[in-house]
Amino acid sequence: MNTLLRQTDSLKVKFEKLEKLKKQELARWWDGITLQKYLDNKKIPRGLRILIFPTYEDLDDEALKDWEDNLQNASFNMMRILIKHIDKKVAKLQDDIETLEREIDGVSQKDLINKNYEILHKIVEDYQIYIRDKKLRKVKRDDLDYKLGRIYTFARKYDNVKISGSRTNSDRFTNDTDLSSGGSMSSIDSSTLQDSEPSKQVPHSSANSFLVEMERLRLGTKTNRREIRPEGVGNNGEKSLEKQGVRTRSKKD
Repeated sequence: MNTLLRQTDSLKVKFEKLEKLKKQELARWWDGITLQKYLDNKKIPRGLRILIFPTYEDLDDEALKDWEDNLQNASFNMMRILIKHIDKKVAKLQDDIETLEREIDGVSQKDLINKNYEILHKIVEDYQIYIRDKKLRKVKRDDLDYKLGRIYTFARKYDNVKISGSRTNSDRFTNDTDLSSGGSMSSIDSSTLQDSEPSKQVPHSSANSFLVEMERLRLGTKTNRREIRPEGVGNNGEKSLEKQGVRTRSKKD
């Protein structure tokens, strides 16, 4: 009995660690792929625009253009440095996730594992919505800067995204077989998602295309979410592998 209690306590800790790793990987992946898309389109997000200007008042248009070109090239180089760093970080996080999932698979309590994966799936799914909407809002904002020609003269007003809800891990995953709360134990509540919804005032087709492309790319990543099907039934009515104690993953993030 003591062995069983130690095993369930350890499993709870492992799932809390797995949640942290999956969120880190998700956030870093979106950072890296977004920066790469900016770079491919020769655009710079506001946070990486270098706002250094000469004090000379008699600079002609050619000098000003050369100055801004130099600033942009410097920003592009910094973006390349960040992308390289992020790619390494994402690869390391993905390896850590796979290692931890293999450890979890070694635990004999398959029903408890599957129920905890259901909780984790909901948490990560909500977090991805938050990250995606936050990125989309910033892409729309930056698209508008380029459309209006205010790359270096944009209004210095930054939207703050408020993260509400508790971020404690103490009761998120369970070490008991009674998991009546199911997938409702999310670290991001509905008010957070409402606060982070992308602005609808400035619709940009390029921003929407960006979102579609990002979600397509995300489907092909090394890190996938565990397959969750209600009542242990597969798409064709067959008993799912999860109910048989065999671990599966979905193709959808």
